[in-house]
Amino acid sequence: VAITAGMDAAAGDAVIVMDADLQDPPEVVLDLVAKWKEGFEIVYARRVKREGESWFKRMTASLFYRLLEKMTSVD
Repeated sequence: VAITAGMDAAAGDAVIVMDADLQDPPEVVLDLVAKWKEGFEIVYARRVKREGESWFKRMTASLFYRLLEKMTSVD
């Protein structure tokens, strides 16, 4: 609900949603903006390495992204 409210209140041309606990590295923001400026309507990132996470966490994350790709046009 909070993310949706923030997006509804946004006044710019783009919105970047990130975790406040720095789980999402802020240094990737410039790369995301560069892709958006290239003309991509939706830009998102995901971790390639999941160091320090359990096998179960890695498998559920993998399943989530596979489902996301199948249910949307985002790949």
